[in-house]
Amino acid sequence: MSMTALILAYIVIAVLISLGVARNFGKSNGFGIGIIFLPVIFIPILAFGPAIYQPENV
Repeated sequence: MSMTALILAYIVIAVLISLGVARNFGKSNGFGIGIIFLPVIFIPILAFGPAIYQPENV
């Protein structure tokens, strides 16, 4: 596999995981994008804010 394909795969996986995390905490897709670009800001908002984990498949 070329390096470009690996980087693209990493980006796609990071986007999917971030959107899933945001969705499970009741946040919007915009918040998920924020987790990708500014994780130092958005992860503590989830950790210390009022958001409650709500798993999809329970």
